[in-house]
Amino acid sequence: MGCWSPLNAMKAYVHTLQLCKDYSDDQTDSNANDGTNKLIEPECVEFISALATGNQSRLMVDITSHGVSPSALALAIAARHTNGRLICVQGSGLQDAVDIQIGDPCDVIKQYKNVDIAAVDHRIENCDEVLFSLDMNPDGSIVVLSNLFRR
Repeated sequence: MGCWSPLNAMKAYVHTLQLCKDYSDDQTDSNANDGTNKLIEPECVEFISALATGNQSRLMVDITSHGVSPSALALAIAARHTNGRLICVQGSGLQDAVDIQIGDPCDVIKQYKNVDIAAVDHRIENCDEVLFSLDMNPDGSIVVLSNLFRR
């Protein structure tokens, strides 16, 4: 991880907010006839994106118990801003900035060294084992644990 860059953090924060707004607008347009709106709730993804980008994270990991997580979106935007790499243990639709890995999180994560930031879904099986398997960057790294209080 490099030195903190407030300008890069702000750019990623705004980029994430804009992406959520664009998605919301697209959903509103496509649902104009039925009056429904499927709004993306950022749930602090803009903060995660800014945190990873501001710290100039190069290798990022998202481990989730289901499809694309909001943190994967945030970290993919950060990867684009830092010319970094995001490893998702489960799928996403951002192949230009994301390496998709399917498999046991403990086995997959052991392939990567010096992770700058990891977002881990607390609902995955063996979450503690996954956390202890992460090889974090000794110069500084961040772990974001999601769904800690959800059943």
